[in-house]
Amino acid sequence: MIRLKIFGIKIEISFLYLSLIAVLSIYDRTGIVIWGIFSSFFHEICHLITLYIFRIKPTHMIYGLSGIKIVKENICSPVKEIIVLISGCLGNLLLFLICIRFGLLTGATVNLCLFVFNLLPSMVLDGGQILYTIFECFFGCYKSFVICKVISIVVSFILLITGVVMLLYFKNPTMMFTGAMLMCSSVYQKF
Repeated sequence: MIRLKIFGIKIEISFLYLSLIAVLSIYDRTGIVIWGIFSSFFHEICHLITLYIFRIKPTHMIYGLSGIKIVKENICSPVKEIIVLISGCLGNLLLFLICIRFGLLTGATVNLCLFVFNLLPSMVLDGGQILYTIFECFFGCYKSFVICKVISIVVSFILLITGVVMLLYFKNPTMMFTGAMLMCSSVYQKF
């Protein structure tokens, strides 16, 4: 685990995360990995900018195989929480539009995929956190967590089955691995 401190934010990067990026970068001939790294970084920067606008201090950023997680102070307003959560997705939508304008089709595709993927209702993604924040206003913390966990598992299962079909017909395991990763993250998510 690599540990850094930048602008008062503790950053932890797992060796597995770096290894995966290195291996993917070596075998990538399309530029998708570089676009993915840049777009994911921009996504997180949009979250951080929104946090700073609301004067909320992030304490940690954790880079792991299950994604990038920002640990922050509690936000007292559900509206602010939703704005912070959706800001990363809107950043990817903005990059998608810029890439389309300048004919950068690989960048446009990557950002559109990140926009849609991060809005899926899985607890480890922005969409699931937005759903949890909305449910929490009506059902309280624990009940909202249980509902969102069930939704996360169902969404992960659908992605996993879709991924198996894509593997069989198109020889592409990406969706299957994504569904499996989300399934593991959803099942082991703790309250």
